[in-house]
Amino acid sequence: MGFSLIAPALKNVIAASDFGYDETSSVRIADLGCASGYNTIRQLEQSSPSLRRFTAAVSGSFYERLFPSSSLHIVMCNISSHWLSKTPERNVDDRCGPFTARNEAFVFTSFEDWHVTRLELAWNDMVEEELIDRETHATFCMPWFFRTIDELKFPSEHYRGIHLPASQKQWRPDQEASMDSQPPHVLAFPFPTQGHINPMILLCRKLASMGFVVTFLNIGSKNMSSTADEQFRIMSISDECLPSGRLGNNLQMYLNAMEGLRGDFETTVEELMGDSQRPPLTCILSDAFIGWTQQVANKFGICRATLWTSCATWALACFHFLSLESNGLLPAYGSSRVLDFIPGMPSSFAAKYLPDTIQNVEPYDPGFLKRRQRNEIMRNDAWVLVNSVLEVEASQIEEISRSENPNFVPIGPLHCLSTDDTRTARLAVASHSPWRQDRSCLDWLDRQAPNSVLYISFGSLATASHDQVEEILAGLDKSGSAFLWVARLDLFEDDDTRDKIVATVRNSQNSLVIPWAPQLEVLEHKSVGAFLTHCGWNSITEALAAGVPMLCKPCFGDQIMNCALVVDHLKVGLRATDEEQDKQTSAGRIEKVVRLVMGESGQELRKRAKELSDTVKRAVKHGGSSYANMQAFVEDMKRRALN
Repeated sequence: MGFSLIAPALKNVIAASDFGYDETSSVRIADLGCASGYNTIRQLEQSSPSLRRFTAAVSGSFYERLFPSSSLHIVMCNISSHWLSKTPERNVDDRCGPFTARNEAFVFTSFEDWHVTRLELAWNDMVEEELIDRETHATFCMPWFFRTIDELKFPSEHYRGIHLPASQKQWRPDQEASMDSQPPHVLAFPFPTQGHINPMILLCRKLASMGFVVTFLNIGSKNMSSTADEQFRIMSISDECLPSGRLGNNLQMYLNAMEGLRGDFETTVEELMGDSQRPPLTCILSDAFIGWTQQVANKFGICRATLWTSCATWALACFHFLSLESNGLLPAYGSSRVLDFIPGMPSSFAAKYLPDTIQNVEPYDPGFLKRRQRNEIMRNDAWVLVNSVLEVEASQIEEISRSENPNFVPIGPLHCLSTDDTRTARLAVASHSPWRQDRSCLDWLDRQAPNSVLYISFGSLATASHDQVEEILAGLDKSGSAFLWVARLDLFEDDDTRDKIVATVRNSQNSLVIPWAPQLEVLEHKSVGAFLTHCGWNSITEALAAGVPMLCKPCFGDQIMNCALVVDHLKVGLRATDEEQDKQTSAGRIEKVVRLVMGESGQELRKRAKELSDTVKRAVKHGGSSYANMQAFVEDMKRRALN
């Protein structure tokens, strides 16, 4: 009786629904009522003899493989069963009997009385293999739920069909070799500064090389032209709502202004969801700073993963704002108190090393409300991918994954993981840089002695005052060391300062000043012995991988924290600043640390840097921690794309 009612209902579903396919397409039905679906097929044959049919079975994990994305139009269930650990006490005798509640009829039967031979044989096999005993076999019961006649009639009499809007119709299977191989489609949205754009590009290029479809959404002013690459496409949205001028320590002001991009961002997501030329979006891959992208992901029913481009130590502090506040350290106001109340924090790590945004009251977020909300959002992300290495920040990462988000995982260094071809990784970053690399410096380095050159770069945002440049130049001159200084055109507060540097080194045989460098290749060059850096996290991970010791002169943001990690925790660098002033330096300090790191006394530092380099590089190879985390993320995205 039941199946004779189900067949007309299925015909009604097929006739009444618009699944976005033409008359030559197939409609796919899953019958969950029995193993073979024989009864359903038989009824469909009898009621519609001309119906073409294809029967298939799917083995393996029930949840992962039974329902690939876009593979089913109709799922039906006429009967269901549930395993119970024991027979319910109410209205049931010792062996078999009825149990009724809310017009739902349950029948319980032991397997010894059950007539389904194949399952009985399987159960007997478990007894013979001593996986269970015969007493368990005899007493274990299985409930069955049978729908009433009225329930079976309901879909046939009341179903009016499914009509999907264009924005929700799935990617047509004829646009992919197989529905089972539908690739994940990721929409990447970086925070619009070079230090955040570069790692996002590297991650996305890696994902594209692994079969992902990537749409990279960039802010219009960031000099990245749109592309029509089949795997990696760059799109732009307007930046009219964003403030002009330098970012510096105005991070929260910039983030507040970015909320004005949300409308255009949602429009882009909607367009991508309805784009029949590309697979449907699987995930929004957002910079962790942009919290509202999770709300957009929720609106469209997809997950959000975030890229955390800073060190994991900073993330750990963010997750413990409440602890900082209860200990009177929010803001920290330069306190020397050790953060030993935060689990996982490196030993002897003081509050004065927390980023600038924690040290004082932020006028654009005076009560830390927006930052608290951003941290809470990150707890709920499907994944938080970190450009770090487990072996570099083990206690911090393990604590966050244990207590905050189990999918907070390091996958770095991204410039090592990005592709199998390191040259491709370098070109990927260089092609999206706002400055042209001066590759002539590599020829100059070829003429220098091994480990003889101090490489100097303060990143893409930091600035240098005239007084500080004077101190650095004087210290370098006294040290007698050769140096390669990247002095980008907007590094200095005035043009006279840059002119002074150029004039100082113009006639020197052991120094060179250029506007921008191919940093990865410079750090890996045999003649480079140390790196005077602003301690941006990208620069630190690149130096760690290259095995180059660092002289640390932080400028703003999280750079003081990064400096403390390099010097006090990892012990692969020295502070290039005066001890009592974490950002300012002097000629005497520069001379001292340059002599230390470049001379005989720097051998231990160079040895430690080389050992850590080997550890970092192993992490991204097969079997390494970052490699395994990346694979886990990729597999999860593939599963989501098929569900």
